[in-house]
Amino acid sequence: MNKLRLQEIVFPVSSICNEQEMYFRVEKLSKGKCLYNEVDGYLSVNNRAIVTFDTYFNGFSIAKWNKYTRLDKYHLDLTIDGSFLVSIRTRQIIAGEIITKTLTVEKASSEKKDTITICVPRCQNGSVLYIDLQSMKKESKLYGGEFFIDEDDYTLNGVKLGLAICTYKREEYIDRNIQILKDAILDNEQSALFGNTDIFISDNGQSLEAEKYTSDNIHMFSNINAGGAGGFTRAMIEMIKSDHEITHTILMDDDIVINVESINKTFMILKLLKEEYSNAFIGGSMLPLDRQNKLVESGAVWNKGFLASNKRGLDLNKLIGVLKNEIEEYTEYNAWWFCCFPLSVPSQDNLPLPIFIRGDDVEYGLRNTKNLILMNGICVWHEAFENKYSSWINLS
Repeated sequence: MNKLRLQEIVFPVSSICNEQEMYFRVEKLSKGKCLYNEVDGYLSVNNRAIVTFDTYFNGFSIAKWNKYTRLDKYHLDLTIDGSFLVSIRTRQIIAGEIITKTLTVEKASSEKKDTITICVPRCQNGSVLYIDLQSMKKESKLYGGEFFIDEDDYTLNGVKLGLAICTYKREEYIDRNIQILKDAILDNEQSALFGNTDIFISDNGQSLEAEKYTSDNIHMFSNINAGGAGGFTRAMIEMIKSDHEITHTILMDDDIVINVESINKTFMILKLLKEEYSNAFIGGSMLPLDRQNKLVESGAVWNKGFLASNKRGLDLNKLIGVLKNEIEEYTEYNAWWFCCFPLSVPSQDNLPLPIFIRGDDVEYGLRNTKNLILMNGICVWHEAFENKYSSWINLS
């Protein structure tokens, strides 16, 4: 079986996000305990405790995978030591009520650390598909898992990502994010994105040391201080000019905390994207660094100049917030803290306007966004804009 990961089961990372209920929840009626050991990388579940993964990062957005992609047959891997009762369920909101449906219940056991594969039943209903695990021993350990496909079951779209980063004298942020991307993707031969990802940095401040960053798959360009739109435009032009066969670009702010799983998931959506959605944009939600579970924006509308952020204020620690975030509503664009679209979109007569104000990404999104895919777990953390407000760079 040639496995391609659709979505990894992820745990909290203290240096990125410690909001446990964005990753897993312990059933309140359960008498047992569930503790995550970050150092050794496992979840300890004991005394018949039940842990559920119907969460922002680990719920599987089945309705959107069904709508936008050719996903048909897929599987679940769980790496465990011990014995679990594994339930695969779906949840959705209908007429204001949360509806739960159980698809299958299976026992997964191993006397030592091993990976168990479970075939996921086909599902055309429900918003979020997820798993429940109940420990069947005094202590059972979950080391991780993933939803995956067998590559041989599909004819996949050719995808190569160009990550565009525009920066102005923020070496500390660039150092951190480049290292994250190197460890997770560029230097990681186990990643599906290895060899399928290049980074293009537009240095608007002309302050970065080129030799420190430039490599076979990292390309840095000294640019005039042309603002975000100008910097991202320069990166896109360089992608088009290059011989790296970039098919899609992801525009990302330099001062975000990157959620690498967002890039992985975006890549797999593109690999399986239906032909009728080949021009789709994929957007990342913005979460604030100081309240990491509170949604700031998941897509937005122009609203005659009074910009309206969709889903603002949802608590992503709560199941109701996770399910409401999956409900599609009218959107017109996605901000460029994380925005993916085909590299066929920018052209000589279709480039962003060279304006140097906050909101410089809005006009281009309004002009080009036909379909916008938004999904739980595709996000970045960003400093709240009210913490760095400057009136002269804002739309009015």
